[in-house]
Amino acid sequence: MKKVLMTILVVGVITIAVLAATNQVSSVNVAGYVKMELERGKYYMLRNDFFWMGSGDCTVSNVIGRQLPVNSKVYKWNGSSYTISTYTVYPFPPPAKTNWSVNFTLDVGEGFWVYIPSGAGQPTYTLNVLGEVPNNATSSIPFSSTYTILGYPYAASVAWTNTQLAKSAKVGDKLYLWNPNTQSYTISTYTVYPFPPPAKTNWSVNVTLDIGKSFWYYKTTAGTKYWNETRPYTLD
Repeated sequence: MKKVLMTILVVGVITIAVLAATNQVSSVNVAGYVKMELERGKYYMLRNDFFWMGSGDCTVSNVIGRQLPVNSKVYKWNGSSYTISTYTVYPFPPPAKTNWSVNFTLDVGEGFWVYIPSGAGQPTYTLNVLGEVPNNATSSIPFSSTYTILGYPYAASVAWTNTQLAKSAKVGDKLYLWNPNTQSYTISTYTVYPFPPPAKTNWSVNVTLDIGKSFWYYKTTAGTKYWNETRPYTLD
């Protein structure tokens, strides 16, 4: 029987019922959810932390479903431009129905934007993202574009400098972490610090990758880079 891991995110305030406290959960198949409160008129840079438990894939209609108001948008970056899905009313054939205009995937390790229209009827909307906590021992995410939207591939918060992606960076690489409250970025650059000698390299800002949130990564080198990460919790 699946035990439920309750993972709660409320606009920057995070409570992780099991993982954060013990780094351990008690079943190989663990269900979980992330709860987010999204304000109208704002953009959110999010990630899906779970594998889909039902039939089908981690698509927009499965992951987000009918939880957001009409004209909400999901933006997925393809390396050079966005694919945009809009929550739309389709009047024909009657009766009228609502659905997402493009049903692309929102897989673990990917990031995406969500926008709640400023004219929405409520000031805030609750988005619950449900699924199975990733239990793969390792994860490898390839990306080749200069700018990529990524998500930490496990259902946990982590200090940026503790990730293997941060540790494998080249000088000049950058991380852009979106703040939904200020609608602006915190930028961290992998930098050479010559003093005191000997010279050292480090990230200019050590941010936290919170559950439910994604980020931009800018890489200075050409070709495909692999983000290889190890599961930070145990599943017994």
